[in-house]
Amino acid sequence: MRRDKMIKSNLKTVMAAGMVFLSLGGSVSTFATNLSTTDFVSTSKQAIEQQLYIHNGDFNDGFDHWITSGQEPNNPILQTVNGNNFALARNGENVHQYVTLKPSTTYTFSYDVAASESAPGRVELGIMNHDVGFDVLESSEHNNENWERGKLTFTTPDDENTYLIRFASTWNGWAKYDNIQVETGVTETNMLSVGREGSRAFAYLTLTPERFYSQERWGVYIDGKYHFETFDGIAYYSIPRIVDGNIQIRQSQIFPGKAGQRVEVYRLPGRPGSSTSLEHAVLFETLIVDADLI
Repeated sequence: MRRDKMIKSNLKTVMAAGMVFLSLGGSVSTFATNLSTTDFVSTSKQAIEQQLYIHNGDFNDGFDHWITSGQEPNNPILQTVNGNNFALARNGENVHQYVTLKPSTTYTFSYDVAASESAPGRVELGIMNHDVGFDVLESSEHNNENWERGKLTFTTPDDENTYLIRFASTWNGWAKYDNIQVETGVTETNMLSVGREGSRAFAYLTLTPERFYSQERWGVYIDGKYHFETFDGIAYYSIPRIVDGNIQIRQSQIFPGKAGQRVEVYRLPGRPGSSTSLEHAVLFETLIVDADLI
């Protein structure tokens, strides 16, 4: 995620428009609001540099730059669903890659992951040690069989070293991996929040300008029900505004704001107007309302 933003002072007026898209069952009427891209100027050399740490993290080039765990047929396979590639490892298989990290620096690796409940997927960062082989320094396990966004954070010691990041299945289980990235620092998503304005409760989605104007489709669900989404600089069934240099989007539907309600944000496949099924969606964050808002 890129954070070094420069916001222009002459922000343009928010524009609203009614738009109609085709759905699987026919046409649906979609209320959409957008912010002009000229409202923001992004200069992010750091983000470009960060891309150098992990190569081919989306597996668009198959397993190029990746090392697989063994000899055929005991190797992870590349699967494609709706045109999207991802790695599938089974029965202890893994894919791994050497990465060069700076000393005394904190890094956060983030990735899409789904894994068997009984035998979790495991992400490990370590070094190759002549005495013990792969020496694991940090690890994270996942056993959600639906896609979610995982992360692993590690601070390098003072000395120079070459590290290995490994994405594995365990025992007789399976694990899927995709969209692997790394950035410096400890990342806090904080995409979701809730609050009260006047007599109404609201759920908010906060995105960086890069994410808001990207062709990533972000959908917000409350208690498992679709409420709103954003795509390519447009907010659907919601209203965007600029808050502290980011885009805050609030729902236009009624939100009771009761304690225990669950708010979730997913990265959805496809484009607005297509299915809102969560079958191939990636869960990024969950927020549970801890007290009644009104």
